[in-house]
Amino acid sequence: MAPTFTSFLFFKLKSRSKTLRPPSPALLRTNDPPTEQDISRIRDAIARVENKLKKKRNHTSQESYTKFLEAHKAILSPYRRLPTELIVEIFLYYHENPADPKYNVVPWGLAHICHRWRIIALNTPALWRNLPPMRLVSVERPQLKWHTARLSTLLARSGNSPITFALTKTETTTLDDEVVTMLSEHSERWESICLTICGSVCAHFSKIKGRVPALRSLRLLLTGSLSFDIFEVAPKLRQVSLGSLTWPGIVKLPWNQITDFTEDASRTDHIVTVLHSSAEALQRLNFITDQSWALFDGTAVIRPTTLPNLTCLALQTPFETGLKSLLDALTVPALQELVLKIFTDRSLTQEVVNLLTRSQCMLRKLTIHTSPAQSIEQVLAAAPHLTTLDINDPAQNLICALTGVNAGREWTLVPCLDSLTIRVGVKFALLSELGRLARVRCDLALEGAAAADPVHVHRLQEFNVACPLLTQNVDRGFDVWAAAQFAQHCFETFGLGGAGDPTLKEAKKRLDGELCEISAVNKNSTMSRKARLVKLAKHVDTLIDHLECFDVAPESIIYLYLKRIDFTLDSLLDSQIPLEMKPPLNARVQRLVVKWGAVLIATLPIMRWGWQKDGFLTYLSGHNGSVHDIARFAFQRYKCQKCYVGLRSRSRRGQLPADVDFKKPATDLWQSEV
Repeated sequence: MAPTFTSFLFFKLKSRSKTLRPPSPALLRTNDPPTEQDISRIRDAIARVENKLKKKRNHTSQESYTKFLEAHKAILSPYRRLPTELIVEIFLYYHENPADPKYNVVPWGLAHICHRWRIIALNTPALWRNLPPMRLVSVERPQLKWHTARLSTLLARSGNSPITFALTKTETTTLDDEVVTMLSEHSERWESICLTICGSVCAHFSKIKGRVPALRSLRLLLTGSLSFDIFEVAPKLRQVSLGSLTWPGIVKLPWNQITDFTEDASRTDHIVTVLHSSAEALQRLNFITDQSWALFDGTAVIRPTTLPNLTCLALQTPFETGLKSLLDALTVPALQELVLKIFTDRSLTQEVVNLLTRSQCMLRKLTIHTSPAQSIEQVLAAAPHLTTLDINDPAQNLICALTGVNAGREWTLVPCLDSLTIRVGVKFALLSELGRLARVRCDLALEGAAAADPVHVHRLQEFNVACPLLTQNVDRGFDVWAAAQFAQHCFETFGLGGAGDPTLKEAKKRLDGELCEISAVNKNSTMSRKARLVKLAKHVDTLIDHLECFDVAPESIIYLYLKRIDFTLDSLLDSQIPLEMKPPLNARVQRLVVKWGAVLIATLPIMRWGWQKDGFLTYLSGHNGSVHDIARFAFQRYKCQKCYVGLRSRSRRGQLPADVDFKKPATDLWQSEV
């Protein structure tokens, strides 16, 4: 920690002692790096004070000398002497550059650490190039003033660096035109932008037509009826993502140079255009639609097209949308990744097989989500070089085929597979079969002649089972409550033992009852907010009481782990329960997590399954070196330092229980994982 101004005053008052006189007083007031002369003088002073300290016996004098040494040794810290160029590189390395400007974060904090860091940050334009998302919807004048002041500051700090931003403007009010004008004045610096606008707003951007020479990535969400040609001249534009509600307009772009195209829309005009105009350049193509009539209904003619450089093709739709004509028209010799999320009654298996056979491509990654009745064995047989596979609700015959070994001692299907992800629906009833599949492909638990000589069999490195999700064509995030229900099911079907233990059954029943009570309180709209939060806190306290009495037998800990009780507790303590109750509850949960964690590690040979952060259950093979990193309770202690400071002040006023410990530094409140 850098010396403070208080330290400087302390040494100034003590300066009657020649020994304690600071050799470089200015360095005690700043975080500036010392010069070589300063370093020499400070080292001499430290040596002199250390010699004096050995002779001092008076406690008060010792304290003065110790503080002198601490402050001056901090000046010689290697961190303080880092060259400015290296600090800039560190800032840029840790500063996030999200692919989507909607998630831009401005590093305001770097300018508020110390004077030196502020000067460095303000003189590094690349730190300020990612503008924060701007939503100009019903903006009042005070808000607008704040928007423009912030934007003006960032545009100035970013200098001549290319800028990225996300702007939402769906109303034509002239009040917020100033923001659009400010951005337009810097259109030559636009590099990656995301615009959500309506037809009547497009006129505000007409002045930038032909003035976006640096634009590389464009995300456009349009509503209304219009033809949009503002970005028709953009010499560096390569990545385009279009989204729209139902509208008859056309977006004009430099199609022949687009390499990455995504469309989430209800029309097919643009995908047909990009296939015919960007065939040579296109590398990634993604089409998403929720409309049953959107694709290729006969009005859109797709002639046979070869895409020589296309490496990734993704098609997502829950309806029968005439995809047959698209798959039959394409030849993709360089294809490495194919994503199909098509939930229709009509099978497209033969069309996909024909596409792969016709293209003679070396497909490496395949994601194929279909209706449970669809068979994909032919597709897998046509892609022998697959290393990554993501499927849903496999039938019994497919699971058996994935465990089969041919006469050449190789896997019958996907012999080179490294990673397998299976997403199961709520009605999936073959979890025990998936457990066997994991043992066979990951641990090579083979039978018959293959077991005697498994040399030619490729070991699966990663096996994931996803929670029940409605995958359709929309990916959802990790749902703690869905995971909890899934865990109760897989606890029994994965053969983890203990399911019939009456003591565990009773404990599980009580635990589920407490969670249901908490859920009911959360949804109770008849109570006042304050009363609801107080009642919620009491239920959380009761839940923790129950968990403290929970048996620490291996089966119990496995159940708690699979149920993701740590995530549940984390979300509950992150809710707005009374602030004064959080520290003691947090401390009790932390003690539980430590106790459970030790037992969990010992149960790995029994459990063999662990939660990934993205909500997947991963098979813990004995050949997986990261087993201990995956199988552990992760409890995020509540993170708001402001809460910590507020609690300290309330503690001084006697408003918190006496057993709340604030002696630990605030950094201890950020995170703890066991």
